[in-house]
Amino acid sequence: MIINLLYFTSTGNTLWLVQEAKKIIEEKGHTVNLFESVKAGP
Repeated sequence: MIINLLYFTSTGNTLWLVQEAKKIIEEKGHTVNLFESVKAGP
């Protein structure tokens, strides 16, 4: 299964969390893609 995780982080805490989740999910044999949500525009 391919799993896409979209996250936003301003301090790095959420990034750490999704990286840990990615490790756990990949150990189960799945593919994980991480996408950072950034504010665009004015």
